[in-house]
Amino acid sequence: MAGSAHDPLLRFPEELGRLRQSRKLSQKSLALTIDMDPSQLSGLERGSRPPPNPATIADIASALTLDQSELSLLEWCARHDRCVRFILEVAASPREAQLVSQVLRASALLDNAQQEGLSEYLKGLQLAAQRMASLSIRVDELDQPNRRTAMSK
Repeated sequence: MAGSAHDPLLRFPEELGRLRQSRKLSQKSLALTIDMDPSQLSGLERGSRPPPNPATIADIASALTLDQSELSLLEWCARHDRCVRFILEVAASPREAQLVSQVLRASALLDNAQQEGLSEYLKGLQLAAQRMASLSIRVDELDQPNRRTAMSK
């Protein structure tokens, strides 16, 4: 069921479920091992609960005997989902949350220098968008006298 009931932008539920299932553990057995109510673990895998705190993630990692790369991925998924959940709460549209998720996923694949390049690119894109918005306002202002003339005829 992991990955099917949660928001498709969330990464933690699917990753946690995948890791647990690869160890052939039930939700209940993992939950009891880490001293968590099974309904809470189920909520984590469904995406109805936010990612747990770092200490709980460490407990999960220990119980699942995750290697460092698996732990790093699970921690990244938790950070990603915290950001996406916040954006979903305050964003004007789900599209904004999708864009944030895409930037986070792309950034995770880059080294520090590439991340800096991405940051500079996004700053340039923001400046271009501001200029386009400014031009649109000016075009509308220039077009208003034409509209008034047409309305008075």
